[in-house]
Amino acid sequence: MKRATWFAAAVLGFSVSLSGGVFAGAKDAKDKGKEAKETPLKANPALKPKVEKKITPWKWGMSSSEVFAVLEKQIDQVYGEKISKAYNPKMQAQLEKEADKKKKELKSKLIEFKGGGGVSGYEMKAPGEFTYKNAETAIEVTRPGGGERQLFFINDKLWKVYDHVHLTSKDAELGETWEQATEKFSKDLGEGGKKVEKKSVSTAYYGVLMMVPDHYLWSDGTTQIRFIDHTKREDMTERTVGIAYEEIATVEKLPTYRTNVEKKVTDAQVEKAGAPDAPPPKDPKDTPKKKK
Repeated sequence: MKRATWFAAAVLGFSVSLSGGVFAGAKDAKDKGKEAKETPLKANPALKPKVEKKITPWKWGMSSSEVFAVLEKQIDQVYGEKISKAYNPKMQAQLEKEADKKKKELKSKLIEFKGGGGVSGYEMKAPGEFTYKNAETAIEVTRPGGGERQLFFINDKLWKVYDHVHLTSKDAELGETWEQATEKFSKDLGEGGKKVEKKSVSTAYYGVLMMVPDHYLWSDGTTQIRFIDHTKREDMTERTVGIAYEEIATVEKLPTYRTNVEKKVTDAQVEKAGAPDAPPPKDPKDTPKKKK
């Protein structure tokens, strides 16, 4: 039985698709005697200002400490305005206390993808955007305009800004369907993207144990934009698209960074694990005795 759904494999510590998905790190095509290659993505330098505007204040290569410093300044700015409007000294002291507490809580937002027992929550939030035991980490931050945003690091260097945008209505940021979202996002960038069919070979998914989803690609020469269809996922209550802004130089080096490549769990293995319990062995007493 095949299932077209996604789930987080907590014991194994990675995300898996049960619909016969491609393991992006494995050269499936080569194993069949054919070398699969991606068609080069044509860069458009004119997209740079728009991309920088979308990911500001983040820049490639920032360390987690530098990111936390920016977040602390944002907290100071927000609470500075509140404190300036609070004429009651007691209220001002309370606001200062709140600001300090938020700053201390920042460090707890850094998630390390170590693998092993348990899950991080990112298996459902951002499947296919990270691997385990390869010095990869992430921090969740506020996304301008709503939705969710995570910053991904490799060797403590920022290389990806990942957004989740919910498709709630025709008037929403990206509409309410995948087709509307693609049209709106393409119009915003000023050009259509390169379509990549699901299960394709994709460097951006190197080492990930999941099916490569339908997505579109753009490039400004430095940053690759990956617009991902998550609207068919059964584990999400809202239709969602993912938008990954990622440093091209790092994407191209993923095979050298992700040296710990997990083994693929085949459908047969998963089916066996999820099969109903086998009937208990028969009691010898219930076996009819042969006549002598």
